[in-house]
Amino acid sequence: MAIHDRSAKDVGSWFHGIFRFFGFLLAVGLLAFVLFIGGLFTYNAFSGGAAGAYWQDGVIRLEEDGSRAAARTGLDGAWQVITDPFSLRDPVVWSDELPVSEFESEPGVEIKSIEPLANYYLSGEPITVLVQVEGDSLKEKPSSMEFSCELKDYEDAPRVEPESFELDARPGLQRTSFFCDFLSGVKVDAKEEGVAKKFTAKVNYEYEQIGALRVYFMQDKKLRDYVAKKGNPLEQWDDKRLYSLDDGTIRSQADPGPMRMAIEVPQSQPLTDGEPYQRVPLRITFARNLEYLGTFAGFNHFELRLPPTVSTHEGASCDFQDTGKIDERGLRIYELTDRAKERKVDIDCSVQEFLTESECVDQYFNRFTFTCSFGVDYLVNEQDFSNFYVNVKYDFEIKKSRTVDVKPFKVATVCNAVEDEFSCLDERGCVPLYGVDESDYLRCDTCPSDWLYCTDYGTSEALCNSDPCAPTDDLRCEFVEGNCKAMGV
Repeated sequence: MAIHDRSAKDVGSWFHGIFRFFGFLLAVGLLAFVLFIGGLFTYNAFSGGAAGAYWQDGVIRLEEDGSRAAARTGLDGAWQVITDPFSLRDPVVWSDELPVSEFESEPGVEIKSIEPLANYYLSGEPITVLVQVEGDSLKEKPSSMEFSCELKDYEDAPRVEPESFELDARPGLQRTSFFCDFLSGVKVDAKEEGVAKKFTAKVNYEYEQIGALRVYFMQDKKLRDYVAKKGNPLEQWDDKRLYSLDDGTIRSQADPGPMRMAIEVPQSQPLTDGEPYQRVPLRITFARNLEYLGTFAGFNHFELRLPPTVSTHEGASCDFQDTGKIDERGLRIYELTDRAKERKVDIDCSVQEFLTESECVDQYFNRFTFTCSFGVDYLVNEQDFSNFYVNVKYDFEIKKSRTVDVKPFKVATVCNAVEDEFSCLDERGCVPLYGVDESDYLRCDTCPSDWLYCTDYGTSEALCNSDPCAPTDDLRCEFVEGNCKAMGV
């Protein structure tokens, strides 16, 4: 009986020793596995550029994005997370310095109404027109609208009040008005029943737009590793509106406005510092946005900003030149060359031999394309994202027209029956006629039909100050420095 108990105890000890041995092996194995995984992760993080990317962009936010990253990779992607920790990197996100989304509301200016302050005006009578304008700035700083107007057959300069209006730097519509005064009016022949004169209101508004293209750079060796694994670096991007997995191109973003802006590098990305990337095409296009009424009126400012890791190939084939300036982000500043301005911007449509002025505007001012090429000089990290910026300011002009009715002024008094000079000056529509000078009064006569403006009184101070040929009793002329001029002109 004692022998039996001892044998059972020996067997238990034997099994206990076996379990302890395998437990030790399992603990050693787990420890080795953890050290191996940690070492592999650390090696890939630093050798693959992920650690540098984490430090540079600050995009690993476990509290916010850890669960999303886990859901994106799943259990099947666990090994990829370990062997390629760059896949944990937050998807590329546009920085705050980039333009607003294309889905934001579009700023604009519109002439809402044109209202003459009378149903009709008499020949030579002052004409006043009220114009209402609606604008939307949506800018971080105020912007200004400039007003002007014109009336067919009116020769003097109209008075515009106010001449400008400043749009506040806030979203939302802002409405204002301006007056156009044609003080000396428009005269029509007494034989006519009346004419309709074309009135045109104009608003000139400076738009500022910023465009940016996110360009993806990767060292040649890193890209070859991706290619060897049949991987696509662009797959880590979440915003599929901005890139194409099929051809590797990336779309730019730009502020909305009357001109649509596109910055294009028509080449698959990422770009590398290898031989095929020493001459990469760059194209910047401005095309009319038909949602806006009006016409392009000229560039006031044009800047292209590129990272210092690339350089342009300047010459006849490049529309940009380096200004030698560096902005606060370390980007090089480029401007349009004189050649590009002369051949692509400063086109005089009034002297085109084979095109009408409207055809010239359609051909040269509805679309601008500026081109250049650049090379990748060096890369700081194994992979980087850099922005190509374009900042432009340009004038855009909108117009709106309507007619203003002008009727002839009928003289009720028979001027020839007026007996003396002073009575003639008091009669509306009558003018005294003189001989050699104003001391030689001859007779009273009807105002000539071709006397349309204050300047028709010549150097006669008496006629100018009394303004007898005006259609109303309101004085519209004044004698200044030996000449008769319209008041306020």
